[in-house]
Amino acid sequence: MNILHYNQFQSLYIIQDKYVILDFLKNQMFDYKKSTYTPNYRYDKEYDEMAKNLDALIKDVRNGTLDITIITDYACNMRCLYCYEHSWQQKSLPKKANPVLVVDFIKQLFNSSEFKSVRINILGGEPLMSHNIEFLDEVIKKLKKLDIPTMFQMTTNGLNIVDYIGKIIEWEIRDFQITLDGMQKVQNTRRMPLDMIDGFEKITQGIDLLLNNKNISVSLRINVDKNNVDEIPELAKFIQKKQWNESNFYAYIYPVTYSGNKNYILDSSDVEIFEMILNTLRNQSKEIRDFFALDFHGIAYVKSILNGQLPTIRNKFCGHALGQYVISNTGEVYSCWWGAEHDDFKIGNIKNQKKINESKILDFSNRSMKNIERCKTCKFKYLCGGGCTFKEWIDNKTLDQGHCSNFDELIYQYLLYYYNFI
Repeated sequence: MNILHYNQFQSLYIIQDKYVILDFLKNQMFDYKKSTYTPNYRYDKEYDEMAKNLDALIKDVRNGTLDITIITDYACNMRCLYCYEHSWQQKSLPKKANPVLVVDFIKQLFNSSEFKSVRINILGGEPLMSHNIEFLDEVIKKLKKLDIPTMFQMTTNGLNIVDYIGKIIEWEIRDFQITLDGMQKVQNTRRMPLDMIDGFEKITQGIDLLLNNKNISVSLRINVDKNNVDEIPELAKFIQKKQWNESNFYAYIYPVTYSGNKNYILDSSDVEIFEMILNTLRNQSKEIRDFFALDFHGIAYVKSILNGQLPTIRNKFCGHALGQYVISNTGEVYSCWWGAEHDDFKIGNIKNQKKINESKILDFSNRSMKNIERCKTCKFKYLCGGGCTFKEWIDNKTLDQGHCSNFDELIYQYLLYYYNFI
């Protein structure tokens, strides 16, 4: 019997009649017959040296883009069962940040550093509500007059795209994120319009209009929990019939494990939801199985390895650590759009840029897998970047300890699924 060694930067998975080793430092995967090997964990000093050398090479490279998120307010024309903003929707709804101050703030930030462009993400609540249109019109037109390369993107529930498609084209918003949680009945129950309308029908009409414009791309997000997992195959078939996937279109599945609604309790982990999704896909055609991207921690990495591609190294997890600015409807500035309305994430106000908390920004920007103590020796650090700061804050009320995901469990489930179909 041969000895199969694996080390601190590798994971060993038992998949059917194989031992599968995934090497997170060399980005390689190997499988071995169980009948001829006995696995043995062995610490490898050389791997520690390799990791230290790689860490030294990784730089906090900025892409030259100033990331700004503008929250119109928290008003919404839907009541989604699981919405995390449920507790905020009554806060400051009548207020609207001064468009002049918003644009001046962005201009000063752009001029204060070596940025080459600006990316504006507009979200709410729901940004495409009638009381937001004048505000958005003024902000976007003033930004365009600055003669700064600016890209606009919007996160919307899609209900009012049909009503404002003219404005959307005029504003030159190039990228939209829209959510559908299933077919007509399920979508309209989970993501219920306040008006007595068929939300599914109106949203899909809006997506049709967006994709008719070759300059616009749509990212479709399917928020999945145990109550709508069975909708995945039918939704894929519907999208194929609509031929959306033949345009600038991307669709992905995202697990819903957190609810801001005390009446909609979510008790499934991301691993449990992932297993439900894979079980739903097992009996489908290859076309349906491969249709949606699976936005679960570590899965994009594994798929890159399986496809012979070099995966992306993540030094940091998200915009919170990469220097984004989130402008709320009250003019307060935050470092995280999930953390908006929470003082721990507040960094200033657009009324006075001189009072932007630079030391707090520095603390946030230092949050990386190289600087979080528990991340330094973790084999998943190059996949993770330290994890979600907001979820760490929700769970532990800390901002600098890292947030661990269930990488091993998720990867194991995916490999079980993968080896059934190769």
